[in-house]
Amino acid sequence: KRIFGAYTKKWCNLSKQELRIKKYDQFYAETIEMFELILNRLQDETERLYPLLGNYGSHQESGRAH
Repeated sequence: KRIFGAYTKKWCNLSKQELRIKKYDQFYAETIEMFELILNRLQDETERLYPLLGNYGSHQESGRAH
């Protein structure tokens, strides 16, 4: 949240709902970085966290069956 908040504060004027871009190369680079962070987060959640929770749930169910 903090990273996205800093990005938004730097590049967006929320009261006017518009972008403030003076250095397009920097904006582009930081936007690519932001999307990479989001993609990595989504992949971590779907590939690591959710399978772990699924395994935890199946262990819980198999423990109750006994």
